[in-house]
Amino acid sequence: LAAAAFRKGVILADRGNIAEAESALQVVDQHCNRKCAFVPGMNNLRARLLLDKGDFAPALAYAAAVIRAGAENEELANARRIAAAAETALGRDEAALAHYLAALELDKQLAFSARIAEDLRGVARVLKKLGREAEAELYAHRADAVVAASRILSGKDGKKLPP
Repeated sequence: LAAAAFRKGVILADRGNIAEAESALQVVDQHCNRKCAFVPGMNNLRARLLLDKGDFAPALAYAAAVIRAGAENEELANARRIAAAAETALGRDEAALAHYLAALELDKQLAFSARIAEDLRGVARVLKKLGREAEAELYAHRADAVVAASRILSGKDGKKLPP
């Protein structure tokens, strides 16, 4: 039941239903008591919901807890992205850049093309804020290339790969 409630919370959060996602997390807490294997995911979900509500410092605290706990790579990458977004909102762009770059390395190991593109775009946004326009443009182009390659490999663009 806890695993189903957790997945429901993630889906609801993806749809922007913050209040319902928070309710799903309460169900998870009741059945899991913070001892489930997906506690890092729960903390990342809490952090995402706080980020969505504009509560950047608490969101960063939850993400940092996942990072300190040494979660498995997928949740660690998620925590890095959340921390980067929170750091950016708090005006700490150098810290945000470090988190995005760390997430990028993890996502490259996991071969998650959509997440790689998301990380590259995050790096580009932060570099632009830091006044590093040329580097920002390179990262943005890399993100576009990852998306294009992913579409070709999945067959979503109608093109066929050469033999």
